[in-house]
Amino acid sequence: MVRRWTSHAIAASVVLLGSTMAGPTRARAATSGGGRLSFPSGPQRVVDTRDGVPVSGPTRGPISLPSGSLLSVAVVDITAPGQVFVHPCGSSPTASPAVFLVRPDEQFENTVITGPGPTCLSSTTPLNVVVDHRATIGSTPASGGLQYVPLATPVDVSPARAFSGDAQIDLSEVPVEAAASVLGITVAAIGPVGFVTVYPCNTPRPTASDLLARAAPSGSVVVTPLSAPGATTQCVFASAETVVQVVVLGYLAPSGPDNTAVPPTLRWNFASTAPPGLDAFTPVRVLDTREPIGAPAAAKLGAGEVQVVDLAPFVTIQTTAVVLNVTATEPDGAGYVTAFPCDEERPTVSNLNYVAGQTVPNLVTVRLGVDASVCLFSQMRTHLVADLTATYEFGGGDGAVALAPARLLDTREPIGVPSVGKLTGGRVLTLAVAGSGGVPAAGVDAVTMNVTAVDPAADGFATVYPCDAAARPTASNLNYVAGQTVANAVTVKLSAAGTVCIFTQSTAHVVADVNAWYGPAAPAGYEALTPVRALDTRLGPNTGPVAGALSASGALIPGQPSGLALRLTSSTIDGRVVLPPDANAVVLNVTATQPRGPGFLTVYPCSESLRPTTSSLNFVAGQTVANQVTVALGPDVPAGDVCFYSQQLVDVVVDVAGYYTAQPEQGWIPDVV
Repeated sequence: MVRRWTSHAIAASVVLLGSTMAGPTRARAATSGGGRLSFPSGPQRVVDTRDGVPVSGPTRGPISLPSGSLLSVAVVDITAPGQVFVHPCGSSPTASPAVFLVRPDEQFENTVITGPGPTCLSSTTPLNVVVDHRATIGSTPASGGLQYVPLATPVDVSPARAFSGDAQIDLSEVPVEAAASVLGITVAAIGPVGFVTVYPCNTPRPTASDLLARAAPSGSVVVTPLSAPGATTQCVFASAETVVQVVVLGYLAPSGPDNTAVPPTLRWNFASTAPPGLDAFTPVRVLDTREPIGAPAAAKLGAGEVQVVDLAPFVTIQTTAVVLNVTATEPDGAGYVTAFPCDEERPTVSNLNYVAGQTVPNLVTVRLGVDASVCLFSQMRTHLVADLTATYEFGGGDGAVALAPARLLDTREPIGVPSVGKLTGGRVLTLAVAGSGGVPAAGVDAVTMNVTAVDPAADGFATVYPCDAAARPTASNLNYVAGQTVANAVTVKLSAAGTVCIFTQSTAHVVADVNAWYGPAAPAGYEALTPVRALDTRLGPNTGPVAGALSASGALIPGQPSGLALRLTSSTIDGRVVLPPDANAVVLNVTATQPRGPGFLTVYPCSESLRPTTSSLNFVAGQTVANQVTVALGPDVPAGDVCFYSQQLVDVVVDVAGYYTAQPEQGWIPDVV
């Protein structure tokens, strides 16, 4: 996978961190009549209302700006929502497009190109304005200076996913006649608020900034001279640790194909967009401490240590969450693994549990850290393996529809196969998914299933993958030992024919239950949360919002479903609201522990009148086993949102990873014009 940046000439469609810049092309307001840019010796501050230039303190304007200029404009000290306009002086500000839509307690910076006549800046709310003059635009194409030339395909030259201080960016894609770079830059501060400056390498760094970096992502188009014509590098400075993405949009040269072209600029709009959608693909291994892959050496992760999984080569800048199949193998003792975004404190939840010498996988859906990483904590010394199977993308990807669990395959029945019989080891089963179990026959790109191996003849593993993949991936989805019954959730891309292939290393019965499907017409997207514990029956019968039968100790009573309320509006768990009322499905990590005998647990919507004949996880006496469960949320019912049915007396621990909703997100959506 690569980071996705596309462009069509000036109307670039640039993907920003947390926002997608893909708005319609709009006509540029009249500029100076020519596109020739001339640079002074360095940025010159022409407006700073903080220092009394031309007025003192927050203002609505109008403030006079230099005409025929390329300016860097910052707005700060915003106390109320509003709009900022750059417009011809004397005209109505709202007759021109907004340069900023501003919100309180934030600050914004943008590049602005002014027209040939008197130009003013006005705001609907008082704020401070800082303006640096960067370049003068000639009044005619023959007035000297440099001409803007867009690249046919913008090039990502990001120096690093996160850094502070100085870094170099590669401009080898720019021709030797280039004298300045035109860059699309996106920034997000990991820690303290800071700023980013682009400047010619081998020259003193200017005191002016190009972008203000804060936790919320922001972007701008930055035009900066090179240290010399044909220079192959440009320098960028970050005052604090910051995620910086840099894309070359074009360059300035002595001549170009369009004498009236000027560099693009951004105009931001606060608008609605669909919540993040799923992008599923053939699994790729991103971590294996035995090899090593994604680790500095072939060695077990130490007890109590954290493994950082760098996903920057595999995700896009708009990725919000990732789906990983995480496996612990050869642990030194009993313990657990927790997956969490590296830019947050480790939460008090777990994703999978193991005992000494065991190999245990589990599907994990986790929010991606700002630095494109996910952290894995292990309680005991162990090897860890992680396979990336899907991502969630802001402004893209497939929507989701969660289903009441439905059985698609059971080689013991037979369901999904012509006759009863174990799947032979080393063989591949083709399972038709589209058109079965509530999955539409068309318009489906991927599904989430619970896959169970039953009574395998020997130790081994199973792999689930799209049947039209070039080759069976080396990744595994679940691991088993002889005679065991073990389940694991799988999010898998469908083949063009709507099928998935299931490979088992050893002869075993195989069961598959579908829980959700994903396609372009599906309405819901995924909102990843910092994982939160919603229920732990080991703490007693009155420790969670549970309706239904619990034992005196708090454990689930066999054969008597208990419902868990997750959509809370006034109540909270550990001081947090778990799910908003508009959530229509939830992703849970469900752990069964201290079962009094062998059996299974089924998790399903309480709104279903009949309990489905499926299972979510299987256990034996005394075992602790976890599985990820995607479950639809039907209408509110007295029993709660999610129901838990157990075949045995068992304690249950439930952690919430995220939820699905069709509610649009509000965000800054910029147009490049």
